[in-house]
Amino acid sequence: VNGKMYLWDLWTRQMASNFNIHTVGIKDIAISPDGRRALSSSSDGSLIIWDLASATETRRFKGHTAPFIMGLEFTPDGQFFVSSSGRGDPVTPVSEDNTLRLWDIESGQQIQVFEGHTDGIWTVAVSPDGEKLLSGGLDMSVRLWDVVTGEQILLLEGHESWVIEAVFLPDGTRALSGGLDGKLILWDLETSEIIRHLEGDFWDTWGLAITPDNKKALGAGNNCIVGVWDIETGKQLLRFKGHSEGGNPICAIAGIAITPDSRSVISAGTNSTMIQWDLESGEEMRRFVGHTGAQVRLNLSPDGSTLFSSEGDGTLFLWDLENGTPIRKFRAPDIGWTLDSAISPDGRTGITAVNNSIIQWDLEIPTLDELKEWIDANRYVRELTCDERDLYRIGACEE
Repeated sequence: VNGKMYLWDLWTRQMASNFNIHTVGIKDIAISPDGRRALSSSSDGSLIIWDLASATETRRFKGHTAPFIMGLEFTPDGQFFVSSSGRGDPVTPVSEDNTLRLWDIESGQQIQVFEGHTDGIWTVAVSPDGEKLLSGGLDMSVRLWDVVTGEQILLLEGHESWVIEAVFLPDGTRALSGGLDGKLILWDLETSEIIRHLEGDFWDTWGLAITPDNKKALGAGNNCIVGVWDIETGKQLLRFKGHSEGGNPICAIAGIAITPDSRSVISAGTNSTMIQWDLESGEEMRRFVGHTGAQVRLNLSPDGSTLFSSEGDGTLFLWDLENGTPIRKFRAPDIGWTLDSAISPDGRTGITAVNNSIIQWDLEIPTLDELKEWIDANRYVRELTCDERDLYRIGACEE
């Protein structure tokens, strides 16, 4: 709290270290592709890179002048990252800094400033080859940029309200965007043409994802529905409505995570439901029971074996995805609302943003030998008195 970061040992539940990070609330966090660094942004205008192994700040980046830094994204090689800025809500005055910025991590230098948006930029994505950027925001536009030159390549217009999400398809030649108008638009990034609208019944679109096999698109809305579309035909294949059944019908989907095999998706609702769905049959596979409040983020390990979920009040779960049971439950005590979370590429480390703080968690499941070794190293056995030794018949006291 108060701009500090905390490192915790999950076995002992003791705080290992804490240090200053930001002076006001953290907006977004990300972990580098090699799993060695983490990146955080704040409405204090700063961006910070810190080392996960030593839990130390390594570099601080300043340049944005907008009240909010809304988006963060590492390039695939992990040498650079992109940030976006602007206003975060309609009440805040329109910022003069509605820019994307490219930063060199090693030198700390700002490499490019991408200018063109006329209002806050809420979403940014880096192409699979690292050569292009995709952005969308409150000016209702989606834009494609050249990373090297900083030039705008395409202006994509078609949304009638704020663009909340925009993602590249794995082939890098197409993109999908969604916004408060409820539209999901598939774009051709070579011609700037709209390939098709993915028709659904969303009030608005707050989450987008593409299956790893590049065949299906998923969208989540504030009416607590998850939709699934065939990318090539545009046909809606499935609608998942289970989050509103037997509970509060007014809810939103807080997060979606697709398994690496493209066969299922996990969705989290703000009414504390978390469900895994079969993407072929449309059947509900299981519910993850444990959260009692609104989930904020879902993070799936790269191998698809575990799921890291965070709840608004700071409660976290690590789940076994094969059977849907919790492996661990842990919570940072009394330090505020969980705003964001991320998982490392090897699935061994998780980080959560809580108010002005970042907490690093060890998610690795110890082997039986490791657990025994830790118990032997950390347990305390007091010396028995002579009378106790005699009582328990474990040997006489030495003279």
